[in-house]
Amino acid sequence: MDIAERLKAAEGIDIESAEIIATNPDCIRARFTLAAADGSRTRQRAIFMRLPADGYALVPVTARQSTGFGSAKLSQIYASSAARGDFGGEVVGALNGGFFIFIERLWSRAARFVASETRVGDPIGWRMTAGETTFPPLYGRASLLFGGTGGARAASPKLTDMTLVFHWSDGTESRLSPSAVNREGTSGVACYTPAWNSPKSPGRPGAIDVSVIGATTASSRAGGGAIIPINGFVVSAEKDAWGVAGTKGRPHPTRVAYELNAAAEENFGGAAHAIEAGPALVSDGMPLEIDVESLVASGFAPRTPPLPAFNSVLNHYKIPAPRTCVGIYENGDATAAVFEGRMPGESEGVTLNEAARLMAAIGCRDAVNLDGGASSQMILRGVSLNQPQLGESGGWMTRALKLAGKLATPGTLPLPGDIGAGGEERSIGDALLIVRL
Repeated sequence: MDIAERLKAAEGIDIESAEIIATNPDCIRARFTLAAADGSRTRQRAIFMRLPADGYALVPVTARQSTGFGSAKLSQIYASSAARGDFGGEVVGALNGGFFIFIERLWSRAARFVASETRVGDPIGWRMTAGETTFPPLYGRASLLFGGTGGARAASPKLTDMTLVFHWSDGTESRLSPSAVNREGTSGVACYTPAWNSPKSPGRPGAIDVSVIGATTASSRAGGGAIIPINGFVVSAEKDAWGVAGTKGRPHPTRVAYELNAAAEENFGGAAHAIEAGPALVSDGMPLEIDVESLVASGFAPRTPPLPAFNSVLNHYKIPAPRTCVGIYENGDATAAVFEGRMPGESEGVTLNEAARLMAAIGCRDAVNLDGGASSQMILRGVSLNQPQLGESGGWMTRALKLAGKLATPGTLPLPGDIGAGGEERSIGDALLIVRL
């Protein structure tokens, strides 16, 4: 049964049309009405792209990796990536990725220190491309894995799945394997993330604590009490665990790299690519009930970073909006879906619960939500299959940002062009490349 037939068979969904708009990969645009819980019906439009595991891969890439800039439009990321030709196959399209930072100084202040380099465009959560992790799993949120055995799959990885490789200026390394996350009193290697109940790591005599953001070490402190970066973590270990490097009196390591440990390699089936996003929408074929309680439990906690990336989900999960989702089938195949929205009378957009219901209706075993709203976009062979929409607030928000920008400290607010006006692409931090193997 194909996607259109599954939608027709689903309760509360009345198909108006389902047209094939592309092949290789197969892609349909469906127009339908959707019944809400209160009995009302809304018109919707969605694009579904089926990606068999033996023919296609979804490969995460940051804007910085692809274009050299912290953020870029999806069309720019696609064009730059397609020209490179080093993603294991032909780059035929792109999908917007997960959450990312686009307000500079707000994050730096929240992290309680000014970053030495710009963080705009940094991913929020795990990003792994061709086996190389650029940002580690921090929040315990749903991730999508691609490659390896079994095709695509969903998981909720943690820092305890990683080996941390710290590089010192003299060429030596310290390899640490975390045994606990956000736990006080551990005797091994501990990590403290933004979900810890304090802005600093706990006191720990005899330990060296290092604050980390991505591949960058930001600061270090002996005896605990290190600052926990909002988009990073603190690793705490006894001096002996740091090896010879721990006795050198260095201020902190120069950089850090990440490797999946042996247990995680086996659990994740040798996956080559990963993106942490969320929340999870479908599990074992059943749509998940999404509310504030479930969002907090899955890593969207009130203590997590300020708007827009985290708390906006807490505030807007039940507001109809454009959504981007990836669903996974029992055989490891995937379907990328963009639910268009903010187009009154044409396509209203869906809530996260409605997105979960729709992804389950098309037969997905698991499904995960990616970034949405003005970021939602799907490109195939250089053509955008939908129009990104900021919504009715776009006009006044753009004007307000221009006015506020004259009064605010540079970098405090996003630029109007970063938000994206209705019908225009917004700058994003990363993408999922659609690669034909």
